This record gives sequence, C-alpha cells and structure tokens, in this order.
Amino acid sequence: EPFGARAPQKNDRVGLLVDMDRGTLEVMVNDVSQGVLTRELPKPAYFVVDMGWPMQRIEILPRTHWQVLSQNCLKFFHGLDGHQIGAKMLELFEEYDEDGQGTIDRVEFGNALASLHVHLTDGEMDELMSDVDTDGSGDIDFDEFAQMMYKVISGDKEDQPPGGTPSNMSETADP
Repeated sequence: EPFGARAPQKNDRVGLLVDMDRGTLEVMVNDVSQGVLTRELPKPAYFVVDMGWPMQRIEILPRTHWQVLSQNCLKFFHGLDGHQIGAKMLELFEEYDEDGQGTIDRVEFGNALASLHVHLTDGEMDELMSDVDTDGSGDIDFDEFAQMMYKVISGDKEDQPPGGTPSNMSETADP
C-alpha cells in the first residue's frame, strides 16, 4: 500500500529524518514529511535503511554494536593471510595502546571503539570490558585483544582463531 501523501517522482529529493531523542524515523520528499515510519528506533541506534528500487519499500535493519564493530574492522583485514592478520592485529593493538604500557585500558579501549564508530553507554562498556578482559586485570593485553578481534572479524563471538591461540598469532606477527 502507498506510504505518505504522494509517491516520489523523478528528480524528487527523498530523505529520512532521524530524531534520536524521540526515537522516530520520518520519510521526507522535497522537505515535506510523508509520515513517520517508526516511533521505536532500535537501541543502540545503528541501522541500515534499505530503500529498495524503485522505492518499493523501506526496511529498517537494526545493527548491534558487535555488528557495527565487525563491519568497521573487516576493512583492516580484507585480503590478508593468517600471518598478515596477526601482524595487523599487533599493529592495531600498539596503535590503541596510547600510553605504550603493553595493555589497553578502559579509556584507550573507548577511544579505539569510538574511532570505529562504536559508541557505548557506561553499562555497555562495562559488559564489553568484562567479556574481553578475561583475566580480570582491568586492562586488555594483546592475547585478549587478538581473541576479541578474531571474534569480531569472524562475525562469531564464540569462534576460536584457526591455527592456535592469540599467543601463537603474536609470535608469528613479529618479523
């Protein structure tokens, strides 16, 4: 069934107005509202809007923090073999370890996530730190980081890296 006051025509400017405070997604044609698609945007508010062609339907596909992180991290590892992945993980770890202490603390981890367009609430950050910091030290060492990154790039939080543990990957990463 048709949505809004009129169907978009050729050369119309079609847009979406996202109001995070109200949790609404509104369709606009030539800056005129065609109606509100939803008043319950998913939280976290990461989503993909599939407009279809030619404007047959609009679908909102929610994304979790994990999916956004995975999508944004894949660019670092695309086309790399196992040795290169280990080396890239070490490079990223050293970049995110801003103070050079050999671990990534909560603030550094938050900065790393923000650089990947993942913005967490304090509660979400507590949960993620707890998941990643498996030894409970309060910081993320390279093994924990590599394990997390493997899970992120594989798209499965439960997978183990092929060919060994993250420690094995760090050994192959050194020239």
